[in-house]
Amino acid sequence: MAQGARRAFWTAVMVIAGLVFVGAVSYLGYIAFKYWGDSSRYDEIADTAFDGDGALADMTVDWDALQAINPQVVAWVSVPGTRISYPVCWAKGDNQKYLDMNFDGDQGVFTGSGTIFLDGEAKPDFSCPVNFLFGHHMNDGSMFACLSDFADEGTFEASRSVYLLTPGCNYEFRTFALVRTVGSDYLVTHEFADEADRAKYVADKESRSMVTPAEGFPDARATGKLIALSTCDYNESDGRAVLFGSLVDSTAPAVDASDVVGDAEGYATPAS
Repeated sequence: MAQGARRAFWTAVMVIAGLVFVGAVSYLGYIAFKYWGDSSRYDEIADTAFDGDGALADMTVDWDALQAINPQVVAWVSVPGTRISYPVCWAKGDNQKYLDMNFDGDQGVFTGSGTIFLDGEAKPDFSCPVNFLFGHHMNDGSMFACLSDFADEGTFEASRSVYLLTPGCNYEFRTFALVRTVGSDYLVTHEFADEADRAKYVADKESRSMVTPAEGFPDARATGKLIALSTCDYNESDGRAVLFGSLVDSTAPAVDASDVVGDAEGYATPAS
């Protein structure tokens, strides 16, 4: 190869390498910006709409503010000691909508975290015996990413309370099991044939749990209404991490529950 041809060849290689480098840096910058934008927006919503201080009855949510942004909001979920503090939406019969739509209703290149959502086949007043919430496992640790960390006993014990606030009731759940599974293992259920069937479901989750509560597993027959937080788990292909909790307390929120009505779609919304 002539010297001029060699020079042209290596110049082309350097240009291509430079373009690849710039492209990679730009893509990483785009990913970082997308994560920052979503996280910042949810932090802003939490700062303005959620007050989790004090006793269970004193925890409040500005439902008017949230519903002005998204009328499909049905709850707020918070796990003290973690980054979980988010509004929860529900789209009747639809478990796809909020996978890539944020709480503001935005979709596109600058969104990606989606919205925490209640299973579309569940009842939006959380009257089902098991209530599944889904959220993404974001690489920056936001949304439900921390659930995978609960396979560690110390991490699990440090954050045992899950607070679920709705317009009509404030709930406290105490977690008792962390199940690692795969997407084809369909854990979602909304009704049980009888009490024995319900206890069997709970006992199954206890037997499969990656962790054991310090006080031991609760009697499956004595557990109350259940909440399940589910996210992707990257320890295996198509993995899932599902955190189960049992109801231990509930109370009317600071706003009188008599001010709450249901709309035609079954949403619980504050009366105007």
